[in-house]
Amino acid sequence: MGINWGNLKEQGRVKDINIPWSDAELKARYELGISADLVRKGILTLEEAELEKATPEDDRMLRKMSKEELKTLATELGIEFPVDAKRLEILSLINKSKLPTNSD
Repeated sequence: MGINWGNLKEQGRVKDINIPWSDAELKARYELGISADLVRKGILTLEEAELEKATPEDDRMLRKMSKEELKTLATELGIEFPVDAKRLEILSLINKSKLPTNSD
């Protein structure tokens, strides 16, 4: 009897049928405790996992944008960021700029 890849995928023990987790994905799954669904989306750090959970569905498209696309969007929104800012930092600044401010 062979390996039941369907069961392993359902249990979160492999990335997909006939595709085991990479080393980075294994670390995210078992050392960091990130859910299999998030790891399958490419989320490999706790920071990214928290951001993904906190992001409304409409804003998830931002998560798929490249660093250059995020830089362009941030510039269009008038958001200042350091030249050496990482993709996640720019994404965070964009998300913070969209939060309602208390004008009382």
